[in-house]
Amino acid sequence: FSSQNLLAFTLPDGITMQQVLVQPAQTPYGSTVEFHGAGFTGDHIELLLFSPYWQGAARAETWDLALAGGNRITATIRETVVLEKDGSTVEAPPGLYAARIRVVRSRALPNGTVREFGQLSNQVPFTVSPRIDTVSGPDPGGIVSATGYIFPPAEPPVEDEDLQVYLGENRLFRGDAPPGPGNFITPTNTSLELRLPDPMPEAWVSGRYIPLRILVNGAESPPNWIEVP
Repeated sequence: FSSQNLLAFTLPDGITMQQVLVQPAQTPYGSTVEFHGAGFTGDHIELLLFSPYWQGAARAETWDLALAGGNRITATIRETVVLEKDGSTVEAPPGLYAARIRVVRSRALPNGTVREFGQLSNQVPFTVSPRIDTVSGPDPGGIVSATGYIFPPAEPPVEDEDLQVYLGENRLFRGDAPPGPGNFITPTNTSLELRLPDPMPEAWVSGRYIPLRILVNGAESPPNWIEVP
């Protein structure tokens, strides 16, 4: 029927925790997504994923699939999936996915053998979001550093639209190292550095918190903030 998740994030005071129910789900790596439906009871269940990143279906074998009653399945977003066509393990980048549940039931045949029968659900959409683990700065030079997963590095065929960085409503653009004012770099796929604009917008008064937004393939990370020096 649907996908959903409970998105938890800390407000700018660094103490208050906020939780928001998101449907369809928009879940960062390491967090839990829920799929709601009916008829999930069987001998075992599988989560199949469909994405423009690969052809055909992929199995979420390491996503800790769990059945809660007969109408809810939980899974933990992981970085990889297994392709059905050849069994190879590939990355599952941030972006939009379609999910299907396959319920497998075993039946005894008249000749005494046991055969497995699989039934597929309809597809439902959900989004895998980039994850931000830490944000530090700005330092005296206006540099802000972030770690997380996954930030596409500056290598072909990566385009600007694959990775977008915003401070409030102000978009930053990829530059060379070290980043200049209003630019960012991705030293690795788990680290990002940016420099505050110079001059900064008039509304950015000292002590104000500005939301840091990172979008990968159109999927936005959970909220984070930096404090204007």
